[in-house]
Amino acid sequence: MREGSSADAGLRFALLRRDDHLIEVIQRDSAAAPPTMPDRSYERGIFKAGFWVTDLDALASELVRKQAHFNHGIVTPPGAGYRTFVVLDPDANVVQFFGR
Repeated sequence: MREGSSADAGLRFALLRRDDHLIEVIQRDSAAAPPTMPDRSYERGIFKAGFWVTDLDALASELVRKQAHFNHGIVTPPGAGYRTFVVLDPDANVVQFFGR
């Protein structure tokens, strides 16, 4: 669906989508084993999961109602044909939702 990189953050990513299933893969050049990095996105291993959903607005509203911990509300990344928002689970793992 989309791939790219961020030279300033030293990372590459790919969004892979088939039907209603989406996988996001991120590779960070400076990844390290925990707990050496305060930003978990630099850890080796899984720290984030992403899901494509049918009704992004309804899910965001439901998670607000349930007092989920939002990292950021709904945004449209520049040049993207989708919208997204992020919540954190109780272990501070990133759970990102994508939709139209």
